[in-house]
Amino acid sequence: MYPNLNWSEKFEIGVPVIDEQHRRLFDKYNTFVRALDSSSASQASIAPFLIELMEYANTHFETEEQLLSANGFDELDDHKRKHQDFRNQLEKLSLEFYSGHVSLAGTLAIFVRDWLVKHILHDDVKTKKVFGTSKTEKREHKEAETPSILERFGIASFSLNREGYFVEASSLFQAITGFNESELKGMKLVELFTN
Repeated sequence: MYPNLNWSEKFEIGVPVIDEQHRRLFDKYNTFVRALDSSSASQASIAPFLIELMEYANTHFETEEQLLSANGFDELDDHKRKHQDFRNQLEKLSLEFYSGHVSLAGTLAIFVRDWLVKHILHDDVKTKKVFGTSKTEKREHKEAETPSILERFGIASFSLNREGYFVEASSLFQAITGFNESELKGMKLVELFTN
């Protein structure tokens, strides 16, 4: 029996899109370990959950790296390297798993769980400084005095338009989730209103 990852406030970075993606990674990990714990667990039944976890981790890394780059995170190269190290190790273990070493599924689960927790609590927590979300930088929660990261840049609403599809949202996260990753590549967010 593999332990679930339970989301709590200690994992929050303070950037809604990153926190939501971290929560989804926890959910995908939990789905993966439930498949491992199933009495009918086999390579064929586990593989789709592993693939989904790997693909979503890549999506998250791309989003996080783009946000960090756009905000001038001075440790971006090191952060990217850690993401790549995770990808490499996960790929290595996955290839061994797919080549018939089904017993490696448990090793995969432990690796993913330990890496996610360590990375969020040790590495991602360092990104709070670039987003101004560390506890020492947070103000009292008075709505008028606590602008979101978007409000600090004077952006109150976003619009995405692609081949006749239009999404208007009050947050970057809502705007981005209106389209999938491949549709977003090369698109620009258009500022509609400013404070």
